[in-house]
Amino acid sequence: MTRGTPWGRAVPVFDREQIDIVDADTWNKQTELNRKAERFIDELPLIGVARAWGLTVKSYSRKTGGAQGWFRRDTGAIAIGVENLATWAHELIHAADHRLGTLKERGQHWLSETVAELGGAILLYAAVYEREADTSSSLTQRHHRGASMAHHSTVRRFPRLETG
Repeated sequence: MTRGTPWGRAVPVFDREQIDIVDADTWNKQTELNRKAERFIDELPLIGVARAWGLTVKSYSRKTGGAQGWFRRDTGAIAIGVENLATWAHELIHAADHRLGTLKERGQHWLSETVAELGGAILLYAAVYEREADTSSSLTQRHHRGASMAHHSTVRRFPRLETG
């Protein structure tokens, strides 16, 4: 049972020892899914970097059509809703951008999303996860307003990418 709070969040009012498990099969299936998600998180490439930065990394059950992952700068948390290394790298780049003090935009802004997409693909390539790198949505494939500016902004944020 949960109860609402003045700030709108639900909080548990019973702990697990006070609850009778009615459907043991469903309970066991969910417990195994939770363990699988924990193993996936523990085996992520560069998880040691995230933890050294003090980030909390967790999984969550995403709703259909919802975000595949997210980074919260206020709590230092990354949540992954899919077993997808491109999503992980994308969110880790958001965290790195924030750590460097260059993540200025809030929400789904084209500039920070472009940096995270390109940075995530480069990170996975550098870590020898070429197959998992999401190049289908990188700068060369995106056709939206501001994409040409995105390249210049990305190069400014990561000057080592500049070729000339």
